[in-house]
Amino acid sequence: GKWSKAQSLSPSGTECVNLNVVLDADGNAMAIWEKIQERRHEIMTAYQAVGQPWKEPLLISDEQSPCFKPKIQACGANRFIAVWEEQNKERSTIQGRLFDGNDWLSAECVSKGEQCKDASIAVGKNKGSMAWLKQGKDGAWRAVYAHFKISNTEKLSP
Repeated sequence: GKWSKAQSLSPSGTECVNLNVVLDADGNAMAIWEKIQERRHEIMTAYQAVGQPWKEPLLISDEQSPCFKPKIQACGANRFIAVWEEQNKERSTIQGRLFDGNDWLSAECVSKGEQCKDASIAVGKNKGSMAWLKQGKDGAWRAVYAHFKISNTEKLSP
């Protein structure tokens, strides 16, 4: 095969880190990255349907809270799930969001508001798994694992 011509997904004047890209079974693509601009960390995505150009990047994280380490997986035809770490004044939490084929649905705190970091995600047929590190009262970090069902309810919470 031959590689296509590279094209820029992120706006000029921004720094980008932690890029991930994933394809669904039909070949639709979703890219996710952490944008750093003026010391703000935000989560951006760009979508490309098969045979179409990339759409304009979208901000999918909260503009008020710094966000880090995005991950993405395909979870069906033209459906994607994203997770990332969000830092607020009190703690870091794990946020997640579903792309339903048309748009990103509302973000959810999947870690129940506990002090967490380093999310990971895997998707299989009609279900998925998330893992992250949760800080205990003793200050030690422990691995946490949860399943979620992929359905039309559009909810991520384990």
